[in-house]
Amino acid sequence: MLDNTEKPKNPTSQIKFLVGKKEKSIIVPFGGKWSKELDGGNPLEEDEALIRTATRIIKDQIMLDLSQIKQWTRFLEINYQHEDREEHTIILLPDLSSILPNYESFVELWNQHHSNKMETKKEEQKEDIKEEIKEETTGEEETKSNNAAVESVEASVQQEGLESKQQNEVKKEEKIPDPPSTSRLLLTPITIDVKEISLNGLLDYNDKDKDRETFEVSLFAEQFEQMLQRQYGLAVQKILFKWSEKETKVVASSENSEAEKSEQKEVSDLIGLRSFQFFDRNLCGYIPPDDLVSLIHSLTFLPHWNISNVVNKAMDSQLRRIYYQRLVESSREEKQNENENTEETK
Repeated sequence: MLDNTEKPKNPTSQIKFLVGKKEKSIIVPFGGKWSKELDGGNPLEEDEALIRTATRIIKDQIMLDLSQIKQWTRFLEINYQHEDREEHTIILLPDLSSILPNYESFVELWNQHHSNKMETKKEEQKEDIKEEIKEETTGEEETKSNNAAVESVEASVQQEGLESKQQNEVKKEEKIPDPPSTSRLLLTPITIDVKEISLNGLLDYNDKDKDRETFEVSLFAEQFEQMLQRQYGLAVQKILFKWSEKETKVVASSENSEAEKSEQKEVSDLIGLRSFQFFDRNLCGYIPPDDLVSLIHSLTFLPHWNISNVVNKAMDSQLRRIYYQRLVESSREEKQNENENTEETK
């Protein structure tokens, strides 16, 4: 059975992106302009020049070194036609898995990262306290004599006050927060603020968002959603057609262990469930059959009657709804039976 204990979420809310943030909460992509002197090459003909540009600028922006990334995807190209020139914005997607540290290394980096932040904050607090004490004592010093003994006492008191305030302010920052349960990359914003936002948030734009870079982020989000629509749509189509066929098939034998098989089943269930939830934006647990007919029409050249028959077989005839969780569970059980049949034929 699928786990129903957690509140379901639409994949567009679960998928998160990291974007830059400028004044007035304007969101922008990371990166910047290609430089012939610094990056070389021709960015219109080779991705390597673009990768060098992205690596150089992102390191300056958020202290993230992408030089060891093994796979970059040229995801979107936007061309601007001006009267006297052309401009091109090319959005690349790096595969960050190649630079993601293992968990043990991540914990070490986490502790060092937050320790450095604490030390920096302590130094800033010390400077702030010095300025505060200096302002408090300036008026008094103007009215006092230049007696060396008095000045010595004042200096001593000032030092004690400085140390006392420093200790009180720093106590709150002494503990390093516990690391997350999974490994991740650590960033240090330098020249731009950073914001985490869901795909759903990126798609929530309006005609007031007139900034060019925000337009580019929004266009990227639209294209990314279309990519997911095709990916999840094909998964939905596969489950619907399997439900319609109801055929037992003998598959090739597998050497996977029981633990690996169980993990594969869970992953398959999760992909199937998320695929349906992507099209169930209100997470009602069902999808109208007409919506699925239109979806499959956009993915295949099959005739309308064929698609309608497939969808109708999965429909609750009384409510005229397709409750997709039972389809996902049935697909999982069918795979389990196939694996058992395979074991028996060995």
